[in-house]
Amino acid sequence: MLTDHDAHAPPTTGQFAYNSWKPGTSGFPGLGGTYVDPIYGETVRRLSITAPAQGGDRIYERNGWWNADATYFMHCKPGPLDLYILNATTGAEIVAWPTMPISSPLIEDTSFDPVDPDLYWWWSGTDLHTYRISTLTSTLVKTFPASLQSLGGSVDWIDRTGRYMVVRYSDAVHVWDRVADVIYTGSIPFPGVSISGWVGITPNASHVVLGEPDNQPANEHWSYALDNVNHVLDTSGKMFWDLCGAHSDVISPSDGKSYLVVFNCYSTPEYGSVYRADVTLSHPRAADGGFDEQRNSAFLLVSGIATPLTRIAHFSCASKAPGQDWVLWSVSGGSDDPFDGGVSPWYFGWSELMLINVLTGDLRRLCHTRSRNVDLAYDCIPKASLSWDGTKVAWVSNFNINAGTPPNSMDLYALATPSYAGTATAAGPSASGGGRVIRSRHARWR
Repeated sequence: MLTDHDAHAPPTTGQFAYNSWKPGTSGFPGLGGTYVDPIYGETVRRLSITAPAQGGDRIYERNGWWNADATYFMHCKPGPLDLYILNATTGAEIVAWPTMPISSPLIEDTSFDPVDPDLYWWWSGTDLHTYRISTLTSTLVKTFPASLQSLGGSVDWIDRTGRYMVVRYSDAVHVWDRVADVIYTGSIPFPGVSISGWVGITPNASHVVLGEPDNQPANEHWSYALDNVNHVLDTSGKMFWDLCGAHSDVISPSDGKSYLVVFNCYSTPEYGSVYRADVTLSHPRAADGGFDEQRNSAFLLVSGIATPLTRIAHFSCASKAPGQDWVLWSVSGGSDDPFDGGVSPWYFGWSELMLINVLTGDLRRLCHTRSRNVDLAYDCIPKASLSWDGTKVAWVSNFNINAGTPPNSMDLYALATPSYAGTATAAGPSASGGGRVIRSRHARWR
């Protein structure tokens, strides 16, 4: 692990040469095998065997791909019905569809429970179920008034205690208290969820958060406060961020608040900067004069300088201790990091996984993902998923294998994150000087 803010290119010669070291070459790990990243020193584990055949994965940011103690991972391959659970150490398949049931209409909404490591949640029609892995059995938990609909498959819809859940039916968002078996008073209209829209709950169950819903202008993020004593969802809502969009995630760190970790894509030279935005604040839209107000009320974590480079980046926030103050930042090169391309020039964060402390801006750099030319292959983008407690992270990489059209060839990889012991205390919210500023180069953030 490194903690600096410099550009670190992968090696171009030797065993780990950027273009030549890939699945099938000498010394490359098999299923469950490991290697040590030559730049950052962290141990990377291979959890699937697909390459050099075509393949891909639809994992995305949220913690729910991991079970509660990060011993299992749910692997979602492209296709209408293709999901399986694997051992997060050996890569061995534990159970797969059709033996294991999945959520419909979007299988990506299937989620592990944040507390019970043997349990995950799935729904079909009006019914919400649990599935117990040790016995391969499903249990009906709740029947809702109408068929359950997709939540977007991006962020977590279960809070970190496993008690409070966001559900969607009749084109509206509702909240359900599992323990009390109460559906909250109040609902939020949310028709037409697509790949660009999502809804979730903050880890501390203080707010429902909507990101880029189809019934709102692009980039808007709205929050709705929860009264968990009286079971009321405040339907008035606050538009708290619209400076960038869907590749964001929510976090409830140790300062007791809740935030969105998100980019500012609104204008240069701020383009590509990473912010921590308070979900409790209400702001005018950027186009209505709210740009400076939003930026100045948020906390700047990473500052960006626009360049011609095209990049794709995602966030995944831990939900509970010990990692609850940290967000995983996955940055990928697009067409500017082509198959068999060079490493000069190389920029800070490129093709890399990093942890950022959302209270201090401190950085822990983990490894190069080595997934190339991902503009052509959505299913090879390392949309990394951090475990519920932040102790493990999983992602996919094509490792410079160009197979088929589109060039989808990937495997799943994981690593155990460094210890979170001794993390710093919260800093005050500020965007124009209060946060730790990392001078870096970024461009197209989605």
